[in-house]
Amino acid sequence: MNKIFYKPKNGFVADIIPFSDGEQVYLYYLHDYRKKDIYGEGTPWYLLTSKNFVDYQEQGEILHRGTKDDQDLYVFTGSCIKTNDLYHIFYTGHNPHFDGIKPVQAIMHAISTDGIKYKKIDDEIMFAIDGYEMNDWRDPFVFYDQNDKEYKMLLAARKTNHKKRGGVTIMMHSADLKHWSFDQEVYFPNLYYTHECPDLFKMGEYYYLIFSEFNQERVTRYVYSKNPYGPWKSFADDRFDGRAFYAAKTVLFEGKRYIFGWNPTKENEHDDNQWQWGGNLVCHEIYNDAEGHLFQKPVDSIIKYFDKKIAIDSLSSQACTTILKKSPNCYYFSFDFTAKKDSKLLLLLNYDDEQDFGYCYEIKKTGFKFDMFPSYEWRFSNFIGCERDVCIKMDENHHIDLFVEDEVVVAYLDNKFALSSRMYQNCGGKLKLYSLNKDVEFKNVEVKVSSK
Repeated sequence: MNKIFYKPKNGFVADIIPFSDGEQVYLYYLHDYRKKDIYGEGTPWYLLTSKNFVDYQEQGEILHRGTKDDQDLYVFTGSCIKTNDLYHIFYTGHNPHFDGIKPVQAIMHAISTDGIKYKKIDDEIMFAIDGYEMNDWRDPFVFYDQNDKEYKMLLAARKTNHKKRGGVTIMMHSADLKHWSFDQEVYFPNLYYTHECPDLFKMGEYYYLIFSEFNQERVTRYVYSKNPYGPWKSFADDRFDGRAFYAAKTVLFEGKRYIFGWNPTKENEHDDNQWQWGGNLVCHEIYNDAEGHLFQKPVDSIIKYFDKKIAIDSLSSQACTTILKKSPNCYYFSFDFTAKKDSKLLLLLNYDDEQDFGYCYEIKKTGFKFDMFPSYEWRFSNFIGCERDVCIKMDENHHIDLFVEDEVVVAYLDNKFALSSRMYQNCGGKLKLYSLNKDVEFKNVEVKVSSK
C-alpha cells in the first residue's frame, strides 16, 4: 500500500471528501474500480481515517452504489456534516442511463451514528430547480451559517441559457437539513462550462471559495473575499497545483488546513496517453499571507516519515551533478539553491545516460514546470499543464522539497508552490542536478528514505 500517495489495491482514488471530528480526519473518497467486467458499473464511497496522512486505516465501503435503475448508480461528490450525534452525508446521485429520460444528477442524503456505517434516506432527493440544467446539479457542500442560524448548501450548477460558459456556484438554505430552498447565486464568473467540487472556509480575515475547473485545464482554483458570499476576487496565480491535481477539497485539523486532491493516472500507464479520472491521493498543507494569497507546502508528518539519510555523491562545479546513481522507489529530496538572473536549473529524475532519457523539473525566473527530458522532437508532450507561472527572484536563496513514491512525484518550491505529476518509465534511474550555465550554487542537499 502506498504510504504518502495512497491508492487502494483494487481501484483508484477519485474525489476526496475530507471531514474532521477533532480526533482524526475522515477521508471519504469515490472508489473508482474501472474494471466493469470484474466489479460492475458505478462508484461507491470508501473511507480512510488518519491522524498524520501517512498511516491510513481503511474502513472500506461506507456508501454503496445503486443499480442501473437507481438515481445513484454513481455515488459522486458531496460533503459531511455532524449535528448533535448524527453524521450527515449529502452527495450527488448520478446515473448516465437516465440521459434523455429524466435528470442524470440529483442531490441525495444519508445518515450515520458513527461516521462509518451510513443509511440512505431514499425519499430525500433534490433535483435541479428552474433556470439550471438538470444534468449538472452536483457536489453539495453543506455547512452551518452562524449568522443566519441555518444550514447552507453550495452546489455546482449550470445556467440553462449559458450553454458554454454557464458554470455557477449556487446556494440553497434549510432549517432542518431536509427541506431546501434557493438562496442566491454565490459565484458566476461567466468563464467555465461548470466549476465543480465547491468548498468554502475562512482563514484569518479572508473567506475562500475553492472549485475545480471542468474545462481543458482541469485545475483546482480559488477566489477570496472578506464576505462569505462575495463579491470574489482572484489573483494571477489562483491555482493550488497543476494539471495533475484535481477535485481538491480542504479540512481543518489540529489548527492547520490541508487540501486533498487526486493525482491522475494515464491510460495504459504510458506517458504519451491521456490523463484519466482518479489515481492516487495527494495532500498539501495550505496557508495564506496578509494580502490573501493561498500557498502550499509539504505536510510535516510526511517529511518526518523520511527519517533515514542516504549517502549522495558530493556536489561539484560541473554543469550536471549526480546525486543518486540509482533512485529508490520512495524517497524525499531537498536542497537550497541560489542562481544568477538568467539561470535555468533542471532537476533530473529517473535519468538514464544510455538512453539519454528521464524527467525533469525546470526552474527559472518565470516559474517551474514538469516534463520529459529531453523533450520529444517535433511532438507535443502530454505533460502540458504541469507547470506554475510564478515569478522567481533568481538572485535569492530558494528551497526545493521533492517527494517520489513509485510513479507519483510532487515538488514544492519555497514552501509556496506545489507541482505534481507522474513518470512511468525507467524507474530506478539517476537523480541529477543540472545547471545550464554552471552558475547555480547548491546547499543543504539531502536525500532521505523511510526506515519504517
